[in-house]
Amino acid sequence: MMYMMLCGLVVVVLWLALNPYALLDPAAYFDLDRNDSVRTQSLVVAGSLRVLYTAQFEGTTPYLYAVTNWLRYGLGLPLTGLSLAGVGYSFWRLWQARREIFSAGAASESAAPSSGGSQVPPDPQVWGNWFADAFLLAWLLAYFVVAGGAYAKFIRYALPLIPPLCILAGRLLADLWDGPRRWRLGLRLVVLLIVAAGLLHTLAFVQIYRQPDVRLQAADWIRKQIPAGASILVEKDEGLLLHRAAAEYGLEGYEWRIWNPYEVAGVSSVRYQAPEVSAEQTETYLQNLLTTDYVIVGSSWAERFTAAAAQFPAQADFYRRLSAGQAGYRVLKTFEVTPRLGPFAWDDRGAELTFRLFDHPAITIFVTAAD
Repeated sequence: MMYMMLCGLVVVVLWLALNPYALLDPAAYFDLDRNDSVRTQSLVVAGSLRVLYTAQFEGTTPYLYAVTNWLRYGLGLPLTGLSLAGVGYSFWRLWQARREIFSAGAASESAAPSSGGSQVPPDPQVWGNWFADAFLLAWLLAYFVVAGGAYAKFIRYALPLIPPLCILAGRLLADLWDGPRRWRLGLRLVVLLIVAAGLLHTLAFVQIYRQPDVRLQAADWIRKQIPAGASILVEKDEGLLLHRAAAEYGLEGYEWRIWNPYEVAGVSSVRYQAPEVSAEQTETYLQNLLTTDYVIVGSSWAERFTAAAAQFPAQADFYRRLSAGQAGYRVLKTFEVTPRLGPFAWDDRGAELTFRLFDHPAITIFVTAAD
């Protein structure tokens, strides 16, 4: 009992030493009314606190999402397939090493009486291989169980998985390269194809940074094509910042109107949750917003409310009707950057929202249908 208490005390002391702000600024850790506190974010990730900026995860499948979205778009299909194959190969090597260790142990015990009681230790290299695979697989499994089952599945949560996956994928490639002599040529061709496919995917994604940011493209187009004095409805979106168009992009001389999903009909959100307003009130409020000459929206709020249409029917219907041309507006211009290499494009519109939101969001400009 004393040792358990001592161990607990050491853990607490180390935690406080590495996280001094838990004492210096406890609100940063425990204040529920701070969105950046550890307590608040823990509830958000678990789904116990349903905030608007995680609505896109409604209906997503735990664990499967980590493979079909995190790895698919974060690593690309070639490296995803190779990484998963590397995990399977690591399990196979782990099983083989275990068999060798147990076989060596059994042989050592049977030989002990005839050798005067001394036992031959297992091969250190076998032990080393077993430990290396067990260590990496244990980390992957533990983190996957914790992060993959969360309600909020931001793609950045996959980052701790990437180094061990790449190590296992690289080891598999190295072993394929030095495979059996009679199959070596074919295996090396497979390795080269996989490496080339991964490299092409990376080069294609890098191309989005070789073009002007879509927000700057949109701002320049607005400045040149939309006449001064026009009224424009935009979302309050921290990914686009068009609700601060005059300050951020120098778009002065327009009549800006803001649609803030955190404030509906004068009712403000509490802790980034949906304002407590009925669907009928929300629908009327949104309809009254559609009186401007132009409407500019990104993909973030549309995707969130569409994914959680059961919880937000009025907001989901607002974006659906707008995009379908049923709200009195038609599409005038769309700004979108897609990872591309020559004639080949990689469609990443299905990637987790924050994968696109900050560096290559989609922006659509609508104009009144009568114009």
